[in-house]
Amino acid sequence: HEMGFKVMIDWVANHTAWDNVWTKEHPEYFVRDSSGKFKPPYDWEDVIQIDHTSIAEQDAMIDAMKFWITECDIDGFRCDLAHLTPLPFWKKARTILDKVKPLFWLAESEEINYHEVFDASYTWEFLHKMEAFWRGETNISGLDSVLYKYDTVFPPGAIRLFFTTNHDENSHSGSEYERMGDAVKTFAVFCATWGGIPLIYSGQELPNKKRLKFFEKDPIKWTGRNELHDFYKTLLNLHSTHPALRAGDENVKTYRLKTSDDEHVFSYLRKNGDREVLVILNLSPRHNLHIALTDEKVTGKFKNVFSGTIKVFDTGDSLVMQPWEWFVFEK
Repeated sequence: HEMGFKVMIDWVANHTAWDNVWTKEHPEYFVRDSSGKFKPPYDWEDVIQIDHTSIAEQDAMIDAMKFWITECDIDGFRCDLAHLTPLPFWKKARTILDKVKPLFWLAESEEINYHEVFDASYTWEFLHKMEAFWRGETNISGLDSVLYKYDTVFPPGAIRLFFTTNHDENSHSGSEYERMGDAVKTFAVFCATWGGIPLIYSGQELPNKKRLKFFEKDPIKWTGRNELHDFYKTLLNLHSTHPALRAGDENVKTYRLKTSDDEHVFSYLRKNGDREVLVILNLSPRHNLHIALTDEKVTGKFKNVFSGTIKVFDTGDSLVMQPWEWFVFEK
């Protein structure tokens, strides 16, 4: 807090380790099989399933969550696999805990109705659509279809968390470089500038290109030059300071823009009053792609966020883009 950070803690409400203190003090808090033994959820043999029907268990868990607020002054919870725990529990927990301190609630879930409780949720569907795009299994229209769904199906004010990797994806499916190849940085720009908030995983600023072991200690090698430090610093600074990128702000408007090559270029304008962020992404391996912005919404003087150069846009102005290149302008 003294350094300006907000602190969130990961909370796994659905299951615990086999040696959790409750297994001895309150075995009735767990689901058990016909022989009375603790039962793992699914085939996850390293954990055991909590019985969410137990009111005593619910109250005990909420009390445990309260400890981290009263004793450690945390600012929110990132709730692991939130949809595996019934929504009524989360409603009860937030009602009680927000009276102690107003918190930020992030669901590792994409269940729409969980936004009745949670402020933000993961965008798993779009992550997999980006991966499919890199594999050539979908196109820009496919990306747009998911974003349209997010805008029309999720409730107003629902904040979405965009990312190119996280601990699950890295260990189980491979690093973002395995899954997205040359498109990694281009999609990272998208995740930091589209409506929502970006997630950056440990080691992305290196970049870390190896799969980290999931159940064993496997430290990231923090040696040498952090090649993408400035890249992510620029994006995150823009996201945290520019009013046109403010998540959950009803004054922010997002406009998909027409270009002279919408088959290969994905462009959009984020706007809050007279403050704007213009993003142009070449989602292709094409060299020397001449792009004209044909949308009348793009006018005036902008600054290139990465180079600092100034560009004045008029309708029909063109740019030349290299494979997977991006431009981010602000005013």
